[in-house]
Amino acid sequence: MTSLQIGEKWMHEILNGHEKCCFNMFRMTPCTFQQLCMDLENNHGLSPSGRMSTLEKVGIFVYILSKGASNRDAQERFQHSGETVSSIFKQVMDAMEGLSRDLLRPRDPKFTKIPSYIEDDARYMPHFKDCIGAIDGTHIDVIVP
Repeated sequence: MTSLQIGEKWMHEILNGHEKCCFNMFRMTPCTFQQLCMDLENNHGLSPSGRMSTLEKVGIFVYILSKGASNRDAQERFQHSGETVSSIFKQVMDAMEGLSRDLLRPRDPKFTKIPSYIEDDARYMPHFKDCIGAIDGTHIDVIVP
């Protein structure tokens, strides 16, 4: 990796530049991005390493997801090896799992009400009457605070 625009420098340029640039790269404002970094670090176990800040770790993760970027794209953009990119992606994904447990909650935590689209459809009732969770990619309504 030989680019002078290494990941940490690039992250600071994007976050301190025009807000639209950050939104285009990460699909969120700089303030939201920095809040996400702080939350993952303070509450969900993501920590900086000797060679990489939490900011850059989250940057790699969000860059890959927001751009649909490959590992090789992230290697080039952040100037790290493929193994490092994969390792960092997993670290942030693990921290995001904790964040999701804190933020995403079912509208009906006890699952007492059967949704009308199941209750009123002969294809589903009574087969899925007592099922809890996702069925074949079906999404459960949640509230995000």
